[in-house]
Amino acid sequence: MQPYTMQQFAHYMNSPGFFLMFYGILMLISLAIGVFSYIFQAICMMKLFAKAYEEPWKAWVPFYNSYILNELVFGNGWLFLLTFVTFIPYIGSMVYLVYYYYLQWKMTEVYGEGLLVFFGLIFLRIVFLPYLAFGHSEYHEEKVDFLNGLIAH
Repeated sequence: MQPYTMQQFAHYMNSPGFFLMFYGILMLISLAIGVFSYIFQAICMMKLFAKAYEEPWKAWVPFYNSYILNELVFGNGWLFLLTFVTFIPYIGSMVYLVYYYYLQWKMTEVYGEGLLVFFGLIFLRIVFLPYLAFGHSEYHEEKVDFLNGLIAH
């Protein structure tokens, strides 16, 4: 069996079958990463919910888990709808980033952690979310408020 010539190799690389196979494998890898990420996040959220005396199964329901997390952190679950503000061009992304960073800050505050865990949740979530969930942190209900009481509930 002779090796491919450069012309045969170039012809194979430009064929539709190669691109379909390449993107199919890429999609399967992306799907596997997404499923792993969802399972990982749900397991950590189960522990966080259990620390706050919420039923752990709620961590597995999409959107409802965001509602519960916002309720535990801000006292108002409907703030999870701010995740959909990203559909507004330009300003939506900035509003979402402010919301996301504030959610992480309040989550570290409500679970009794500090600045290091806050930055860890933003930049190295795969390490610090299990730390927050499975570590020694405790839920402090008295710290639940939105904008430190500046906005009435």
